[in-house]
Amino acid sequence: IIVRKWDLNICCGQTNGGGINADIVEQKGVPNFRLVKDIYKLPFETGQFDSVLCSHTIEHVDYPDQFFKELQKAGYATDPRYAQKLTSVLEGKDMRRALQQLKESGEGSL
Repeated sequence: IIVRKWDLNICCGQTNGGGINADIVEQKGVPNFRLVKDIYKLPFETGQFDSVLCSHTIEHVDYPDQFFKELQKAGYATDPRYAQKLTSVLEGKDMRRALQQLKESGEGSL
């Protein structure tokens, strides 16, 4: 088993990523926890982190393109077009079709 330490674990829930653990909901007992009040203006310096984990999050975000830009700024990606690329995937026809199928199935919600 490979254990990875993340400099920032954003939207951590009860998971300790090994560095700063951040979420919009207070997480008691999570080490190095930092409450984030606005995911569209993350309280971190540009390029502050070398490794960032963001998991099980996007389905809860109202403005993904803005959130992607904040993740990129914090250090989530080195590609300067990262946020733009993710947004184009999210807004693409395949994603819209998959989301519509999910909605119609009643098996999930966004």
